Amino acid sequence: MTHKSKVFTGIIVGTLFIIVAVGSQAAAVSATTVADPARGEAVMELGGEAGRGLLVRFEILPRPVKALSDLVLVVNLSRAGRALVDAEVQVDLTMPAMFMGKNRPVLKHVGEGRYEGKAVLPRCMSGDKRWQAEILVKEGSGEARALFPFELP
Repeated sequence: MTHKSKVFTGIIVGTLFIIVAVGSQAAAVSATTVADPARGEAVMELGGEAGRGLLVRFEILPRPVKALSDLVLVVNLSRAGRALVDAEVQVDLTMPAMFMGKNRPVLKHVGEGRYEGKAVLPRCMSGDKRWQAEILVKEGSGEARALFPFELP
């Protein structure tokens, strides 16, 4: 494993600070659990005024996740054990090292707080395989965001 991979893995496993925005106000919250959504389900609970205990579960299917393949993005949302069924959900897929074009699919609610959408990740000519998925959840006038870094195999 290269030094970059070790550092990136440390970032994924370690505690992340996420910015959660409400209108023009923002508050920092900490993640309770983070994993790599390309290798399994990643879970994050958002606190603060915007998150209000929102539990975000995110995964990318099928695995292994590959560039230039049809992917399904799955987000499950709940708060206090109850499914969140009336949110607008998007996933902003970006590569931190370089701009790879806009890739922000809108997910559709399919039942019981589960939202799904499709995406394709482009292949980076530099060979970089580090990505991040920012989950944007809009409820009424508020918006919560959860950031999940991941790396392609």
